[in-house]
Amino acid sequence: GTGAGGTVNATIVFGSEVIAAGYFAVAGGQLVNNIARWNGTAWQPLGLGTNDTIFALAIYNNMLVAGGRFTSAGGVNCNKIALWNGSSWSSTNGIINGNVFALAVNGAYLAVGGNFTSINGRAMLRVAKYQSNAWDTIGTGFNGDVYSLALYNTGLYAGGNFTISDGLPVKRIARLVVNNWTAVGFGMDDGAVYCLRVFSNSLYIGGTFTTIGGSTTNRIARWNGTSF
Repeated sequence: GTGAGGTVNATIVFGSEVIAAGYFAVAGGQLVNNIARWNGTAWQPLGLGTNDTIFALAIYNNMLVAGGRFTSAGGVNCNKIALWNGSSWSSTNGIINGNVFALAVNGAYLAVGGNFTSINGRAMLRVAKYQSNAWDTIGTGFNGDVYSLALYNTGLYAGGNFTISDGLPVKRIARLVVNNWTAVGFGMDDGAVYCLRVFSNSLYIGGTFTTIGGSTTNRIARWNGTSF
């Protein structure tokens, strides 16, 4: 169609439609408020949309999940994260003190990353999990923001600008082992990790980093499970 009237931060397939979300008021001439669905011929709104930016999308328990900077979705109080069941928005009952930048489904729970440090008054350092309408920690979290989450080789990986988890070095990328975040190789020497994608049995990493273990990588790298 005529596209969106602003920035698109995330896309995903939900049912038979493509969902685009970000920071835009209109798509295809329709008022959509930061999120819209493409049915193959036209853009349409998802209810009343959100009142601010969406950074990430995921599918969890057959519902569309949106995470970002917003505080309401469809007129419902949804603090930085909201659920769409195909016809209406609902809340996760989480009071998040920062923004949500990343979403991923790890088994039975939804993993959430961002720049927050607490949810519902409980310390959750930049990463948390949502399951059965309840929030909990994932390990001890990180000392810097989480920008991306992905599943690779059945494990959860996180990327961002963090360098430490539970007092141990995890330079800009980490993987969850049982309930502890551990280093991935040497990690990134500088910059930050902004995106993680799995392709052809490897995890691809993109960001602003330029070296790994002293070797030049120039903002993109591949992890095969044991080495970069």
